[in-house]
Amino acid sequence: MLDVWPIPFVQLYAIVILLVAFLSYVYLTYHYRRWSRLGVPQAEPTPPFGSLSDVVMGRIPLVDIIQSLYHKFDEHRYFGIYEGREPLLVIRDPELVHTIMVK
Repeated sequence: MLDVWPIPFVQLYAIVILLVAFLSYVYLTYHYRRWSRLGVPQAEPTPPFGSLSDVVMGRIPLVDIIQSLYHKFDEHRYFGIYEGREPLLVIRDPELVHTIMVK
């Protein structure tokens, strides 16, 4: 009765499970590297909530998170955040805002 599942099948099953878990992790986190790939400073995201996980969990109001991120990146003209899996660019420099809005 112990030979119902032969050892090679169990090993294959374990490899498939690990491969699916790894590919799922890569798929879920790939979007969170967009700003770093482009050289834009970014707030570290928490999958699957992005940079706003505390807002989603109801711990901190959205205004407080945005304000703290705004001050965290005060030496940069712009920075990236994630709303869920959606990348958002926050522009801090008024001249850069003017250039973007006029052109």
